Amino acid sequence: MEPGILYTVLPPEMIFPPAEPPENIRLMEVRGKLCECVREGEGYTVRRLLSTNPEDYLNPGYAPGTRIGNR
Repeated sequence: MEPGILYTVLPPEMIFPPAEPPENIRLMEVRGKLCECVREGEGYTVRRLLSTNPEDYLNPGYAPGTRIGNR
């Protein structure tokens, strides 16, 4: 395979993701929905919701920045 030039408006980290996810980020089930959460102190904070149901995104309980109790 020959090297080439990639013309895109996307940042490199979206095209070439890091080899390993950061240790403080994990996938968790929050009230029955899959969320990507980041560890902050004793608990977790929702980073993003992973759902195919559009109504889930209207629920403020899954909004980015929502604190999740100790787990």
